[in-house]
Amino acid sequence: MAETTYPHQVGTLKDSSIPPVQVIDTNTPITSKQVNELFSSGCSNTILLIRSETGDVHRGGFFFNLQKTPNAQYTLYTSLDGDQASATPLDLSTLTRLINHIVGLRFDAEMLRYCQNVINHRVD
Repeated sequence: MAETTYPHQVGTLKDSSIPPVQVIDTNTPITSKQVNELFSSGCSNTILLIRSETGDVHRGGFFFNLQKTPNAQYTLYTSLDGDQASATPLDLSTLTRLINHIVGLRFDAEMLRYCQNVINHRVD
């Protein structure tokens, strides 16, 4: 079986059920174009890791488990186990704003309310 590689992929995951990890190193807000490009290989699932531009090569960051739906909506999962952060998929613009807010790259009052009222109020 041929191994699939993805832009910015970190390592190779032996478990094919785990989506590829793609890294964006940045100190500025990401764009919708960058988020959309995560799915340019045709893969509908990915794990996005956003880290600061500088630091140790093995530094951590903010992980986002994402899935692109057939109708160009995006589902955010809270874990690799498939728990959705909200029942409603997000459009590309909203997802980008949410990621930038969570990472601390751009404060967004609407996304703060979304986190407080939707994501943080899930019934686990």
